[in-house]
Amino acid sequence: MTRREQALQMLGRISLSDRQWILRQLSADARVRLTRETAAEPAGQAADGPEDLPVETQLARLTARLAEVPAGQMVEVLHLEPSWLVAALLNVHRWPWSRDFLAALPPPTRFEVTHAARGGARLSLPAALSALRDVAQKVVGRQGEDDSRGRSVPRFERVLARVRRSAKR
Repeated sequence: MTRREQALQMLGRISLSDRQWILRQLSADARVRLTRETAAEPAGQAADGPEDLPVETQLARLTARLAEVPAGQMVEVLHLEPSWLVAALLNVHRWPWSRDFLAALPPPTRFEVTHAARGGARLSLPAALSALRDVAQKVVGRQGEDDSRGRSVPRFERVLARVRRSAKR
């Protein structure tokens, strides 16, 4: 078993909240690498297509995909992120779900996000692309699949299950 597989198994043994905390402590690059390694995407391709496309094109493709995500799902994905980051992501695009998204946030968080968004919270194009890729991976992970009992299983959990099955062989 490789060290990567051992690390994935170890992460799989801890609680979801602890795992999320650990992942939040990683740099954006490390999170992107980890989500790419656990994603079922072809090697050398980001969640939106080849990385050799201009950043603006990649960002346009990604915002078009995320614009279709329901507000409630975006709240589930972004509720633990810092308010300034959520505000900056809201400022990347005119999201069709932004009003419902803000309404679903707890009042103190809604105030912080709105205040930061109006204050001009922004990300550079590469940083926005990286952050939105992370959000897209979380959205895909939350969609998951059903296990044998009909419960939704996030992508991370499916990868761990595959690693565990291959380790038993």
